[in-house]
Amino acid sequence: DIITNIKRQGGTLGNIGRKDMEKTYTRFEHYSGDRTYQNEQLVEQALANSDFDQAATQGKGFCRLLDKAYIFQDEKLSEYSIVIYTLDEPGLLDSAAKREYVLSEHDEMIIHRMAVVRNGQYLDKADDVQIRILDHEEQGGRGFLTNRKKLSLIIKDLHLQDILIFENTLVSHAPQAGLKRDFKHVYQEFPDPFWFYDRYVLRTVNQTSQVMTYKSCFFRDAQHQVIDPIAIDLPIGESYVFEADNFTTDYDPKLEVRPFIDFATKASYSKVSDAAYQIYEKVISQNSTWLETSAPDLLVELAQHETLDEKIRFVIEFVQNSIYYVYDAEIMDGHEPQEPQITYESKQGDCKAKTVLLKSLLDYLDIASTCVLVNYEADYFIPFYCPSPSNFNQKKKKIAYQGRHYFVDATSRNQFGFLQYRSVPEFMYYLPIEPQADLQFREPFWHQNYLVEETVTCMVTEGVGQIDHTLLLRGQNADAIRQMFKNESETYLFNCYTTSLYYNMCLTDNFSEKELSEYFTDSKIAIVSDNQDLNELQIQHDVTLLKPYTVRIGKKEYLNYWDRTYLDDKARDFNSRDLPFWLSHAREKLTFELRTDRKINDKEKVTLQECKIDSDFLCYQTTKAVDKHGARMTIDYSVKTNAAIKGEELANYLSSDKKIRDNNFGMTIDLFEQGFFDKLKKSFVKK
Repeated sequence: DIITNIKRQGGTLGNIGRKDMEKTYTRFEHYSGDRTYQNEQLVEQALANSDFDQAATQGKGFCRLLDKAYIFQDEKLSEYSIVIYTLDEPGLLDSAAKREYVLSEHDEMIIHRMAVVRNGQYLDKADDVQIRILDHEEQGGRGFLTNRKKLSLIIKDLHLQDILIFENTLVSHAPQAGLKRDFKHVYQEFPDPFWFYDRYVLRTVNQTSQVMTYKSCFFRDAQHQVIDPIAIDLPIGESYVFEADNFTTDYDPKLEVRPFIDFATKASYSKVSDAAYQIYEKVISQNSTWLETSAPDLLVELAQHETLDEKIRFVIEFVQNSIYYVYDAEIMDGHEPQEPQITYESKQGDCKAKTVLLKSLLDYLDIASTCVLVNYEADYFIPFYCPSPSNFNQKKKKIAYQGRHYFVDATSRNQFGFLQYRSVPEFMYYLPIEPQADLQFREPFWHQNYLVEETVTCMVTEGVGQIDHTLLLRGQNADAIRQMFKNESETYLFNCYTTSLYYNMCLTDNFSEKELSEYFTDSKIAIVSDNQDLNELQIQHDVTLLKPYTVRIGKKEYLNYWDRTYLDDKARDFNSRDLPFWLSHAREKLTFELRTDRKINDKEKVTLQECKIDSDFLCYQTTKAVDKHGARMTIDYSVKTNAAIKGEELANYLSSDKKIRDNNFGMTIDLFEQGFFDKLKKSFVKK
């Protein structure tokens, strides 16, 4: 059992000092810690018989030794590692021959040992190492600034079946002051099941002046059930040690979360929030009157808006669209915002700077607001982590207005509307930057307004369909489609909307998707209204369809409309045992009408069938009106949003989804076969 091998022991590792040096980012130096390995000892480890020797023939990775240690000190974090493994396949040889690291200006790579065991002999490869340091450009996109470097270690003359020995320490020096220095944090995942280890060691040493804590997450018991994580203190001067022989992890990477241990300075979220608040409040309070002296033109423009709704919209969109987003990778983790006056004058800033500027403008309007910390990428895992500022990577603005709270992302662009009609960011957990504030859980919610109201009418006369398609969009849907019409070509828009009709009307047997322009003719698509205060956008699409009927066995003809957007395929196919499924859907209303100059079977079950679902996470209702020449169907669809569901909740949601799949997401009307006189009448009309 993995857990029984975890223990704490006293003692320290030797300090790794930083020599006076130019900014080379790397150097060679023998390791002088408490666990020093001699060459003979490493050769013996590399050549020893192992219970896992057969693993390599099964396509698995085989590692003789991995000893990894995190040494926490007030002024730095040292990440020590020594690894021994066999280069028994080309992929491992390639990755060993070129090792890459991304270093900040505060980081330093110390290489203690680079060697191989070949034909039973220890060969030092230090002289065969080429070091290249280049600017790190991987994330150099719009608004992303970094002075990080990419360190490449290129090792010459490695052979297949060499046993590689690599020992190094990555030293990260802490800033002189700030949250990153006060709150240490390391997240360590356990290995992938691909690897087998003769010996595996993970150590963490607390040489700081504060107690640390750690949590072991997603480890499993003998019945393979996840063990609830418990925070355990790591006192000053003590070590956490996990060590095991003949070790491999036992989890399914496709279905389960990889086990990890989170180490951090012992703290509560209220302590983290209080520390962040002192930094933010200092910046905000010292700049409370800058608007009158530094931004008179902005205040004149603000005064031109009469209502408070208009003023709030103006300041939000000014910060979002007029202040260029610049992400400075070197200072982002410090949570120290730029002064709002500097952000305004330079017209640029990261999420902290933009959020603080927005708060200054809202304060001027006497609108209560709070800066909050969130993490979109790891939102679900925040309760598993030890409390730390490092758990968050984004700042948002929480605004209190007319008895409700709204969240605004100051880094977004091209979003419109009064506060209550704007796009709504989604996340579960956030930490307010207020004195003694605790981690907050954001409750799931139902959208109050329809974000999509769609009507489709298809009138078929003499075998040709005239389609009238109207879309009324709100919120984030209006924002997205507004930008699509702005940026995309007419051809793209035609393909987008006709493709949707093509599949909804089940026309795949009539003609191929490549022939859309041949069968959908006289297409006209345009924005007919755009109310940016209410964030409402109306699209009108008119098109002629030359072959609307589908024909099945017996030459029977049908007219169809089945909208699969109401089927949650992602939820149906979701199979994680550990993670919840995230619900994020717009509230929608669809009305479509299929009419024809021929008689239809108005008694057909699928044509008449209606549905009503009222569950905890999904409300869905269909209504129909059927006559001799057509039918109309209305779908009212609403899903509880910003919700993470698993277990019984997910099972109930899938049960509701299954009911929709049972012929309740559209309609087919059956056309009676034309008699002799109907065909004769048509022939005279054509003549």
